[in-house]
Amino acid sequence: MVQKAITFFSVRRNFRILFFVLSIFVFSFLFSHSAQASYTAQYWNIAAGSSPDFPTSSPKYTTTTDDINFNWGEFSPVYGIINANGFTTR
Repeated sequence: MVQKAITFFSVRRNFRILFFVLSIFVFSFLFSHSAQASYTAQYWNIAAGSSPDFPTSSPKYTTTTDDINFNWGEFSPVYGIINANGFTTR
């Protein structure tokens, strides 16, 4: 009976260790791959103050970025190509 109790606790301890190792592997996989996402950004010039309809022409500028977090303020997203106060993007 003592042998069965020791085996039970050994299996339980091994299960905890296995669970811990697998959880570390899963979390490291999720966090390392989510940061490598790449997004395509396309920009069109529009008249300042106009309602930005969805553009049907080809974009004036296209780029890729790893993060979607922009604050251009009163400046152009692409100086000299895209208007500072009249553009749309997707």
